[in-house]
Amino acid sequence: MADELTAKLIKLGDMPAEQKTQLWDAIMYSAEHESEFDKFVNKERLDENKTTLSYFRTVLPTIDKTSARYKNGLVEGVTPDPEKMEIQEFTVETKENGWYYSFTNKLIKHSYHDLQKLFKDSLTNLFRSYQDESIADAYLSSLNVADGVNILTYEGLQKLRGILFTNNIDPIDGFYILKAPLEILDKLLVNYKDLVTHTTQKEAVVKGELGELCGFRLVPTRLKAFYTSDNKVAYVAFGKNKQGKFPVSRAAYKLEENGRIITKGLGELGNDPLNQRGSIGLYIDGEAFIVVDDAAAVHGVLDLAKVYSAYDETKRSNLTGTSTSGVGFTANASLIELKVGETFTLAVTSSDGTDITTTATIASNDATIASYATKVVTAVKVGTTFITITSGTLTTYIPVVVKAKTPTAVDTTPDDVGA
Repeated sequence: MADELTAKLIKLGDMPAEQKTQLWDAIMYSAEHESEFDKFVNKERLDENKTTLSYFRTVLPTIDKTSARYKNGLVEGVTPDPEKMEIQEFTVETKENGWYYSFTNKLIKHSYHDLQKLFKDSLTNLFRSYQDESIADAYLSSLNVADGVNILTYEGLQKLRGILFTNNIDPIDGFYILKAPLEILDKLLVNYKDLVTHTTQKEAVVKGELGELCGFRLVPTRLKAFYTSDNKVAYVAFGKNKQGKFPVSRAAYKLEENGRIITKGLGELGNDPLNQRGSIGLYIDGEAFIVVDDAAAVHGVLDLAKVYSAYDETKRSNLTGTSTSGVGFTANASLIELKVGETFTLAVTSSDGTDITTTATIASNDATIASYATKVVTAVKVGTTFITITSGTLTTYIPVVVKAKTPTAVDTTPDDVGA
């Protein structure tokens, strides 16, 4: 036991194959943090003697339709200028990182493997989260910014898809990827729920995705990289370049063994005269995260207030407590569904059944979608809003969903001429 605890350094590469696989899986994979970007990144081995990566980039020659070469073809005896293959070399900054936990004399009672089991999952989650955030930062650092594109509209999604398409970016399995916070994607689902396509089979294969819309797969993220200051959220849309590469690469000296478990025994931290403290940690030799700016990734920023124009986090029923509000007053609807031009008579009564509609404060969260006046809710245009009811210290919210007006049926019966 003591020998195991005082082991200075355990390199994964020096372990027997079976033990190395078992420990590597335990370190690098965890049920608590499922990597969001690992499947959307190239994995490049970095030469230990340098910190650069070389990329080939093919650029199609510009065809000048006014030139004699285009009109007449090659001229006998004249050698045309050759085309060029561009080679780019990227210098990358490799970073060392790591996290550790300390253990005390009391934990000596446990075995070395118990200590590993206790700490390694948390270290793993930190490591994988670190990788996710680093890859996301690289995607969002692309030079390709979609200024003025409102992806909350179908027109904006078409513009975003057009940017990728016109720059010869290939879809991934038939779709571009739109990675964005759930606030954005939920708004898209509400606005275009009849256009979003998804099947049970696809949902089973692509876990967590919300469906497909306008040529994009909608993939939610919870990473901090997508939440900026000043109430703004970021998004990124991407595909693959003509070499079949993702926009971002993760480079490391050892792709599969760049992690090391370090265990220091009791008293080895140098600041414990009673010899009661040790540590176990994960050390990363070096990694780099780089983006190749060939228009394969386009990112942008949206105002969070705009995303929440119809949905306010403070207005969720489980936060406001409609059941609690019902103790003081009750409305005759918990959800109002109307078509444009339709009306609904709202009635609010106190706990004793008295009508308090006129004494309660009632207003529409967005009067351009549905207005409220004198007990009547009127649907104005397609969208979602809330009716806010306040009486004393109690407040409740009733969502209002307005759908398109049903077209008036046209009488196709021919007139009886001469009747």
